[in-house]
Amino acid sequence: MSVRVLLSSTITVLLFWLGGCGSGTVPAADAGTDADTDTDADSDSDVDADSDSDSDCDWSTEFEAFFAQDRVVQIAIDFDDPNAWDEMVAAMSTELYWPATITVDGESISQVGVRLKGNSSLMMSGVDNTKSLKLDFEEVVPDQTFHCLDKLSLNNATKDPSMIRERLGYDLARELGVPAVRTAHAELTVDGALQGVFTMVQQVDHRFLKDFYGTEDGADDGNLYKLYSNYDFSFLGDDTTPADYGDAAAETGLVLETNEGDPAMNTYADVTELTKALAAAIADPSPENRAALESVMDVDSFLRLEAWHVAIANLDSPYTMEHNLYVYHNPITGLFEAVPWDVNEAFGSFQCQGGGPGDPPPAGDVYTVDLTQPCGADAPLTRLVTAIPEYEDRYCGILNELVDVNDINGGGIYNIDGMDARIAALRDLLAEARQRMDDEGTLTQPPGNYTYEDFLTNQGHSPQAPVGTGTIGPGPGAGPNLGYFDDLRLDSVIDQIAALCG
Repeated sequence: MSVRVLLSSTITVLLFWLGGCGSGTVPAADAGTDADTDTDADSDSDVDADSDSDSDCDWSTEFEAFFAQDRVVQIAIDFDDPNAWDEMVAAMSTELYWPATITVDGESISQVGVRLKGNSSLMMSGVDNTKSLKLDFEEVVPDQTFHCLDKLSLNNATKDPSMIRERLGYDLARELGVPAVRTAHAELTVDGALQGVFTMVQQVDHRFLKDFYGTEDGADDGNLYKLYSNYDFSFLGDDTTPADYGDAAAETGLVLETNEGDPAMNTYADVTELTKALAAAIADPSPENRAALESVMDVDSFLRLEAWHVAIANLDSPYTMEHNLYVYHNPITGLFEAVPWDVNEAFGSFQCQGGGPGDPPPAGDVYTVDLTQPCGADAPLTRLVTAIPEYEDRYCGILNELVDVNDINGGGIYNIDGMDARIAALRDLLAEARQRMDDEGTLTQPPGNYTYEDFLTNQGHSPQAPVGTGTIGPGPGAGPNLGYFDDLRLDSVIDQIAALCG
């Protein structure tokens, strides 16, 4: 007998099928799809609410050890049903979970739900390419966790032959003081077959809140919202309801991901207060309106988010595509904070889509993206800087913290020598495992069937693009070489800082 777990948009049904035939099932639509945009964010309307069976976990200690920085974590997935992988690949755009035993660095846990995840990562992936995966430890066995985790993403570095963009992006975010998930790298086997190198990514959920904010005085109990798509934080009126902001089933707009079952919390009154204050401050940046905004919004949190996004040209973002963001209403401070999501296309791998106010750069020019209106963006979050002079000054301070205009090579958080060192360290860490993908792996890296040599090329300063051997090829598949991107982008950033900040 094989067991499949089918996740619909609102309920989870456990089906038992005799003989492993599995006929008659209608799989749910892939929640990784954010409207028609090109994103690999895995949409999670099933984020934990308020109950944690392992409430005594030492969250930060467990997660720090699990997301190891000094080695490539070894993960093995062994499905209960020998036909599971083939059937998953045959129905790639579904959310069908299959039970499996997961072994991480020699420690095993059984009855874990495994499914494919993503949007473009699947669309660009042929039968013989790696697939991004979601592991759900409590999908089959309710309340089951593993090292305090209930979910884990394994991302296949779509469009990134260097395989390190996501990790580099989140590392820089944390150093700038932006709340960001933990990442690490893993070498994955499925049913004994080597798949290769993946990026392990922590979920933004109730456990992330415990890890980042702690649990003292209920610091992790606030409202966490996810921006799925098609909402720019405009004020929608005083009489709005949750349905006005987003649709959890359709996974559009801004959706509450914690406290959904609490009628007192699930009113979106806090979002209305935030957006009303934001609109008023932008329309009239008087001291009174700024004070009202700063009573509900951690302005520096959002300014840091924007500085980081645009400096590394992470353009598949809330500023340019109206998705890939969480906001957390911190119950200790009473302020909303920004939490980024989906960084796999940072460092120039995603281009401006064109259109909109302002003067966006040509679609292919990821090096000169504007620091205040990326890709011509003019939404409320962007206008914190463009419409409120006091916030422009604070933004300039954050930009100078990130990039030192007087020392592009060694100053600031984001600099050429520092990035070269980070890239070299990750190259050394991943080299053997990445080479095994060419030598022994059954699958290769999407979308261009990139090789170990492409892995090296895409980390360097040469303008030469990775070659790839797939039918999609390197064109829209590969971002610019990381060192080359850093050279050109930092030149543009320091010129823009000088012009903006004096």
